[in-house]
Amino acid sequence: ILLAESCRARISILQNASDRSLRWLQTVDLTLDIGTMFYWFEVPRITACRTLAAQDSPADLKQGLETLACYAAENQAVHNVRQLIDITALQAVISEKLGNHDEAARFVQRSLDLAEPGGWIQPFVELGDPMASLLRSRRSRAVTDQFAERVIAFFPESGPSSTSASPLHAKLKMEE
Repeated sequence: ILLAESCRARISILQNASDRSLRWLQTVDLTLDIGTMFYWFEVPRITACRTLAAQDSPADLKQGLETLACYAAENQAVHNVRQLIDITALQAVISEKLGNHDEAARFVQRSLDLAEPGGWIQPFVELGDPMASLLRSRRSRAVTDQFAERVIAFFPESGPSSTSASPLHAKLKMEE
C-alpha cells in the first residue's frame, strides 16, 4: 500500500496537485518503508522530498534538501547511481528555489555526470520547468555539453508553462 500511495502522490505532483501529495506526506509512516532505495522506479522517501520541493515554504524546502543529503550519502555508500541521479537533480531544483544558484549548478552538473553513461533522461524531464530553466541557464554561463543538450531537447521550446509542472502533465491528464 505504501508504494501505491507513494505513486499516487508522485502523480499528483506531476499534475500540479501538490496539495494531494502534501496530504499524503502528512499521513504517511515512512518507518514502514523497507529501505530508502529498494525500488527501482518509485521510492516513497524520495517522493516525500518531491512533495517538500513542490511547496513554497523555505522550511519545507530546507527540510527536503537536508533529507536528500542523507539519502545521497546512503546511495553513494552502496553505489546506487540510479537513485543518486534522482536525488541530485531534485537537490538542484530545491537549491535553485532557495536562491542558491551556485549550489544548484553543482547539483545539476553532478546529476548530468551520473546520468550520461546510462542515457537517463526521465529524472530531468519529470522535474519539469524548474529543471528546464536550470539546464538552459547553463548555456548563458557558456557551459554546454552534448548530453545536457539532449536532455533539453525533451522539454518544450516555449519555456515555462503556466499549466504544467512537467512535459508529462498533459499525458497524465489524458489518462486520468
